[in-house]
Amino acid sequence: MTPSNNSNWEFPVLIPKSPVKKALKNLVGKIAQLIKPEIRNELLNGKIPSNKIERAILCSIFIELKADNKYEKLAELHRQIWSSNHTQGYFDLTSGRLQGMFNLLKEPIYESITNLLSETDYQELIEIGCGEGMVVKNLSEKFIGIPHFVGIDINQAQIEINNSTYNTIENLRFVAGDITSNINLIKGSNKIFLSFGGVLEYLTEKELVILIEELSALQNIAFIIYEPIELGFNIRKQKHSIIYGSELSFCHPYHYYFTKFGFRIIREKSIESDGTNFIYLTATNS
Repeated sequence: MTPSNNSNWEFPVLIPKSPVKKALKNLVGKIAQLIKPEIRNELLNGKIPSNKIERAILCSIFIELKADNKYEKLAELHRQIWSSNHTQGYFDLTSGRLQGMFNLLKEPIYESITNLLSETDYQELIEIGCGEGMVVKNLSEKFIGIPHFVGIDINQAQIEINNSTYNTIENLRFVAGDITSNINLIKGSNKIFLSFGGVLEYLTEKELVILIEELSALQNIAFIIYEPIELGFNIRKQKHSIIYGSELSFCHPYHYYFTKFGFRIIREKSIESDGTNFIYLTATNS
């Protein structure tokens, strides 16, 4: 999810909403690729753009991949961006915004967790894409009856910062890893999984379906998600994910996917925050 405030750190991928600006940025990127083809190859191999020209090239690459339906490569580039140490600046940039979003949602999240615990003895809560760790840290202090809390993120640099920052909290740990390539990092029964603010949007339809399907086979699994969705996208009726937004990430029919694999939806609400549409959903297979 792209930040809305200004900072010296600039987001690597930003597709303009205006058709004219989008076309111009795409054109600049295409011309720049012809002049400097080596930059295209570097960006495709994970280089983080360092100036406007390189960001225009990356923008044109994303537009090209979408046009060619190369969704796996789109997701791969997103992962390369988020795993780069250079992207750690994003977490500093959006810290205040994340806190504001959590303040808006913390009571529903508290209520969802409380209701889940009233039915099942969950042993661990895992935040997928934990970023700076503020949310999972708050929950570890709020719900002391849950023995273990884990924050997992693809960004190694941020995880190292988190482990240093929160090293006095005994029931909380942070792990660097990519669940799309190593689901064993999070597999296990009696777990609550949380994704907050835009995490699952970077998984392809296939990756998300595999994640939900594999975890659905385990006992006592719950999900609490707060994810951006396209305005007008029906998460109940749609059966496939779509590409959307200024990052060309993925909008998923969460309700359909969870119910398809036997989860029971116990809370679902559409929310508008900071100009973005979100879905808040709690599901369990217990």
